[in-house]
Amino acid sequence: SHKSKVADYLKVPLKKIITIPQGPYIYKQNVIVNINKRYKIPAKKKILLIFGSVRTGKGIDKFLRAFKQCNTVDFYLLIAGKANEVQLEQEIEIAVKGADNIIFDNRFIPDEEVQAYFTKCDYVVLPYENTLNSGVLLLAKSNNSKLLANKNFMAYAQNDDKIGNLFTQKELQELLDKIILQKPSLSDERFIRHSWESVIKKFEQVVNE
Repeated sequence: SHKSKVADYLKVPLKKIITIPQGPYIYKQNVIVNINKRYKIPAKKKILLIFGSVRTGKGIDKFLRAFKQCNTVDFYLLIAGKANEVQLEQEIEIAVKGADNIIFDNRFIPDEEVQAYFTKCDYVVLPYENTLNSGVLLLAKSNNSKLLANKNFMAYAQNDDKIGNLFTQKELQELLDKIILQKPSLSDERFIRHSWESVIKKFEQVVNE
């Protein structure tokens, strides 16, 4: 767990580590963006979103290899974020070339457009091999986005999230098939109950003890 990692790093007992989750990550000045129109994605297709800076360690290259081996006729994979490494950027561009349903928007997405991406996509893809300090996870939770994530995100899974090994064709295909067969959820309340007010109360409780 994250608490165990922190305790080991600081060399203190686990009971000394107190967890206070961060509140929702929402921008105030949002603009409306028609994601389907911008990227020419048919309305009936499921959108899988990989968002944020593209760098080694996020497992994007491994996920791409598995995704291209799957039957993805019902999906569009949108990678929206600036690549920070030339070699990885070239690898992704090569992987995307010739794939009609994979889009690589290699640029920084303005803050005011972020919410549009998370609310329009069907699933946010988290192929990361390390879950520590994931701003994208926090954005997904703040926008009630469903997750398609590696097993190390199991602790964050709720409702319709799909968790498994995203680097193997067989298991990824099973997860994609479940997404297609899944019926719409009766409730949209996934992460709404967590707020900055609850964070403040928790912090006050810790300080006053």
